[in-house]
Amino acid sequence: MNRINAVIRDDNPLSLFQYVRARGYAGNRMDIPRPERFKHFHGSSVRLKTSLFHEEESKPFSLDGVHVLEQILLPSYGVTSVKFHGHQSELLWSFPSAGACYPIEIYVAIRSLTGVPPGIYYYAALQASLYKLRDFNEEDRFEELLLPEDRQADFYFIVTTVPWRSCWKYSYKGYRFSFIDAGHVTANFQLVLQCLGLRTNVYTGTVSNKLRELLQLSPYEDAASVIAVHHTAESDQSTEPVLEQASTVERDVWEESHAAVAREAGERPFARSEAAQDTGIETFDWHPIFLFRNQVDRFRQEPDRAWLARHKLPPEWLEYAQALQLIIRRRSSSSYQQRAISKQSFQHMLQFMQETEMTGITLYMFIHAVEGIPPGIYRWDGELACVRRGECRELSASLSLGQMFVRDCSVLFMYAVDIPTSRQDSYALYQQRLIDAGILGQLVYLKSQEMGLGYSAIGGYYDEEVKEVLQLPPEQQVIYAGTWGVDAKDDAIKHDRYRLNEGGN
Repeated sequence: MNRINAVIRDDNPLSLFQYVRARGYAGNRMDIPRPERFKHFHGSSVRLKTSLFHEEESKPFSLDGVHVLEQILLPSYGVTSVKFHGHQSELLWSFPSAGACYPIEIYVAIRSLTGVPPGIYYYAALQASLYKLRDFNEEDRFEELLLPEDRQADFYFIVTTVPWRSCWKYSYKGYRFSFIDAGHVTANFQLVLQCLGLRTNVYTGTVSNKLRELLQLSPYEDAASVIAVHHTAESDQSTEPVLEQASTVERDVWEESHAAVAREAGERPFARSEAAQDTGIETFDWHPIFLFRNQVDRFRQEPDRAWLARHKLPPEWLEYAQALQLIIRRRSSSSYQQRAISKQSFQHMLQFMQETEMTGITLYMFIHAVEGIPPGIYRWDGELACVRRGECRELSASLSLGQMFVRDCSVLFMYAVDIPTSRQDSYALYQQRLIDAGILGQLVYLKSQEMGLGYSAIGGYYDEEVKEVLQLPPEQQVIYAGTWGVDAKDDAIKHDRYRLNEGGN
């Protein structure tokens, strides 16, 4: 008990996941080798086509069978490029992750999809393959984890977190970051599914302990979100007209691919995970995290409508090709020019964020350089209200662990949520809001890409000091932040492979 009290303050149980000066990385295990970033499976699998990222092939061919899974999985959760650090390389994914730790895994539960045998699958993004873990059994009672309208959905995407990949670097803060990353990925799935016209429900609250059992997860993996997909498009679009436009040869190839998938997945034994030799995970003190997780599970016994994501996606992002390019080209900015952005661009972004109608998030911002708006600290709740006037570049950088690119950005956004610690469900609400903030953050990433501006999420800031500067009431917590401005691309040390190729290298 003393060990827990040393980490969790009685007046703020969420302090476990917060930064304090001189204790920023306390408890991490960076003294041992980095955790394995990917799982490895062997056995029955379904291989997806990987030509989706070619611009000329970015229009969906079909809304049926394994092809619809390709259209969804490849952009939502996939590698989009490679960065180089001298002779070392780093994979870039379609979603941002704190410290490039990428603690996210994807599972697919298929009830009814033409040409794909029902079952529980693990998606290995590096191999673009679905590994069948087990059959989809009615006695699993998977439906009991969902609301009645989703109990007969055709298939489900389940986003899980492996916090150790982040906790290795960030200690207990890594647990918080892993759920924010889950929100980033969930936003991708939502956007792609909207473009395909598929009816969905997104759960940012789950019965994690029961899903862990269903998916046969280790005790160190958590379910974060579930996306129920009803294969009948909202427009009642059938795949038949699409097939009629294809040539006879194309149609034969398409039908044969379905048959091949069914044979391959149906005849082989179930896939099995290759045991990772990661002894470091046992050296980390998981007790405070397990205590937090148990508190979350206490108040998530039966599905509740409050678990559903209630925000709105941009109605203008309906074209699959457009969304695909935004997701593929999304990058986190590493440096900014100290230039003012136009007031029109600033107002456009605020309107965009407001129109998402994200529940429970209040936006604060350090404005460094926006035309026509004096520098200072502001709150946005439909109207821009000044909290504190004056130059705040050095202050914002100091509060953000001394990260100098924060000083150079045009605006530092802070996402605050109401988490009354007196509420019995405060732990579960906090976890859900982390995912919600990640969803909104990913949408801001994509909108910034569309506007030609840079954005980078940051999770490192001194929580209590930020709360004091923003003059937040006791029940509010800042759970997410993001820098926004004009990229200083010439100052970037890391380069994408496609940029090197464009230069003839």
